[in-house]
Amino acid sequence: MLRNSGSYVSGNLQMDQQRLTAHVQQILNEWQIQFLVLMSFGLQAFLLLFSGIRKRTISSVVRVLLWLAYVSADSLATFVLGHLTLHINGLRHELVLFWAPFMLLHLGGQETITAFSMEDNMLWKRHLLSLVQQVAMVVYVVGKQWQGGSLLMAPLVLMFTSGTIRYAERTWALMTAAKSATPGSCFDLSDVHKISTYAYLFQIRKSLQEDEPTYAKLVWLASVGLDRWMAFLKDVMPSLQRGTKKIKFSEEFLRNKNRVHRAFKLVEVQLSLIYDYCYTKLGARHCHLSPIVSAIPRLLTLGSTCAALTLFVWADTRGSLVNYRRADVAVSYTLLIGAIVLEILSNFMVISSYWAYLTAVKDFPRGRSAIFSIVKLAHPESRCQWSDKLTQYNIVGRCIMEKQAGLLGWIIQWIGISSDTTSVDASSDLKELLLDKLLNVANSPHVDEWDFTKFHGQWAKWVLQSKFQGSTAQDLFVKTIDRVDFLSNIIIWHIATDICLSDDEVCNSPCRGPSRKLSSYVMYLASKHGILVGNDGHFVLEMARREIVKFVEEEVGGDKKALKHCKVVKSMRDKVGREYDLAEEHIKEFPHLEVFSDVPILPRVNQLATGLLKLKEIIDPWELIINVWMEMLCYMSPHCGSGFHFNHVGTGGEFVTHVRILLLNLGLTVFLPENSTTR
Repeated sequence: MLRNSGSYVSGNLQMDQQRLTAHVQQILNEWQIQFLVLMSFGLQAFLLLFSGIRKRTISSVVRVLLWLAYVSADSLATFVLGHLTLHINGLRHELVLFWAPFMLLHLGGQETITAFSMEDNMLWKRHLLSLVQQVAMVVYVVGKQWQGGSLLMAPLVLMFTSGTIRYAERTWALMTAAKSATPGSCFDLSDVHKISTYAYLFQIRKSLQEDEPTYAKLVWLASVGLDRWMAFLKDVMPSLQRGTKKIKFSEEFLRNKNRVHRAFKLVEVQLSLIYDYCYTKLGARHCHLSPIVSAIPRLLTLGSTCAALTLFVWADTRGSLVNYRRADVAVSYTLLIGAIVLEILSNFMVISSYWAYLTAVKDFPRGRSAIFSIVKLAHPESRCQWSDKLTQYNIVGRCIMEKQAGLLGWIIQWIGISSDTTSVDASSDLKELLLDKLLNVANSPHVDEWDFTKFHGQWAKWVLQSKFQGSTAQDLFVKTIDRVDFLSNIIIWHIATDICLSDDEVCNSPCRGPSRKLSSYVMYLASKHGILVGNDGHFVLEMARREIVKFVEEEVGGDKKALKHCKVVKSMRDKVGREYDLAEEHIKEFPHLEVFSDVPILPRVNQLATGLLKLKEIIDPWELIINVWMEMLCYMSPHCGSGFHFNHVGTGGEFVTHVRILLLNLGLTVFLPENSTTR
């Protein structure tokens, strides 16, 4: 009896589970299309409101979320269009046919994002083919399935028109951005292309030195010659040859407390405009279309959507939708009203963008003040237009992390979940030191005689020459810079800077903090992005890493938990002097070598750190160190490659990109490669 009772209960449970499964499956089959359509709309709202954040943050979480939304939005809209074909010859949910044109609208994207990366722009031909396919699919789905009343045909056609215009506009923006970023392509961004590069540089220097150039003036100045900055970033340099007449900066400007803000704010706006041109619809519209032609698609899209909503409401009030499910009617209202709200927000973003003010300056001068008051609300001068961060990478810290990580930690690091980089603010004192140095170089009468196309540590040598006439200290830099490849120089100076930081923990030098930031930032550019590392760069980095790991094992001990960055660096500092002549002895063994790339890194580090610490008795060694790192950064900036700058302008920005634009703004073409300055 008990056995039969248990079997009966078990059978009932199975039947209940089957009924529950069948009920859930029925709900999914009944409402999945509504859920997917609303999800597609939600992704569009998310992209419109938050996609602009990515140019001001380096957060991986934000970048991943936006990437997922960007990829999912197109895939989901395409899937929904394909799913609608399942309703052919069916009478269930006839109103879902009205939603097909909305998927075209969603595939057209938003004003604030057309591409997530430059590679997306290069796929504009694929988007063109997709445009033809999706438009044909919408026509097929609606024409094959439509069994509704004639009152809904008009709003359907209006939404189809709106979606087609939006999708075609996005494809055109992708094509324009792709051509502009392709070396050798011809594009015309403004009437100012007729002005010579020298005339533009003269205009920049004159404007920067005015008593108080306004925010509006800086925005306008950033747009003048934008085609040249686009060409500059894609390695097609403006035709400014060496020997061109220079425009010196006045002493008043060199002492002006706002000089740093002016110079770097101008670069910020320039790169913000380039971001808009490459990743949104704003720049392409402004640069290639007249204001009237540019406004026509937006007015047509907004007008047709509003008209479709009006006709839909009229059909609903007349009872033409009484046979449809109210849930489907509610979804239709959500899509219509949501499309109008997104369109209004999109138009407001257009009006509040820099491009609206630039259009007003050119075509509607009387209204430019009113437009710029709106622009300042959306883009206040105090807010950075990029992340304002320097990514930090420490090779000693990386080796310690590797040594401490077990199997699980190694897997996590390999996948990329755990990062070996951090970030710090690009502080105003760092910007001031760099700008003042560049201004002094620009004002020097001998600027054209210097060769900055190769790294020689010239700035540090100038500091030594200005402090004392002895040659002993200068020999130190000749041995550690001139006879070692560039990547080895970075590693040697990076570790030596760490040693000096450990030795001068209470130092009040204004150059100490900026030196630490630039040291880790330049190391990050070389190790993570391979900038100027050469053919043997990965080998040099691996050999340096092995040296450090071996040092950690021999000098610090095998207790992994006791490994601390400060402890390892202090051990290196204590060892400074004991192996001072090791590098020179190694060199004497191989007198035929001209560039000592095979010399171990750490003996060179010991040699350099010893010399720097001894210099404390004569001068501030941080003044030398900061000059080395600033010169390295300026040397690297024109050699990053166009892809690096274009891609990172959409991921929070890189300080080295700002330095590159700043060099040209100041007319310092001596940093450009010889074979590029005459293009």
